[in-house]
Amino acid sequence: MSSRPQLIALGEADSWDDGMVFGTGWVDVGDEWWFYYSGYDGPHGDPASRQPGIGLATVKKERLISLHGPRDGGVVITRQLRWQGERLFLNADASQGEIKVRISDGKRKVLEGFDYEDCVPLHADSLRHEVKWNNKSMTALQGEIIRLEIYLRDADLFTFQAGTETAE
Repeated sequence: MSSRPQLIALGEADSWDDGMVFGTGWVDVGDEWWFYYSGYDGPHGDPASRQPGIGLATVKKERLISLHGPRDGGVVITRQLRWQGERLFLNADASQGEIKVRISDGKRKVLEGFDYEDCVPLHADSLRHEVKWNNKSMTALQGEIIRLEIYLRDADLFTFQAGTETAE
C-alpha cells in the first residue's frame, strides 16, 4: 500500500472498487466538486477476473485540504498582500470553534479598528463567510500592503478570497 495521501480510497472488501480506482478531474456542481472515477474489484495482475464499475465521490468546493486550528487556538499569518478587494471571504468550518481575523501592515503593526476584538467572530460552516469588523470596512485598504492574521480555535480554514460582491 502506498504511503501517499489518497483522494479516493479503495472500497470495502468484496466491493466493486476494492482492487483499484482511477480518477480524472472534477466537475463543478453547485457548492460541490464531483469526481467521477472507475474502479475494479481485483488487482492489476489478474485482468481476467476483474469486474469494472463507475463511481462518484463528492467534496465541498475547494475543501481538499485545510489548515486546522487546535482546541486552544492558533494563528495563520499571510505573507504581505496588496489588498485589491472590498470584502474578505473565508471558506471555513468554525462550527465547533471560532475564527477571527485581524489586519496588520507589512511589518505586522495592527491597523486601528481591525484587531481581533473588533472582528465579528465566525462560528459556522460556510464556503463563503464574509469577515466583518465592528466599525471598519476593508474598502479603505484597497491598494495597501497588508497581512491577514487569522485566529483559528478548533476550526478549519480552506481558502480566503478578496471580493467586491456580498456573501451569498
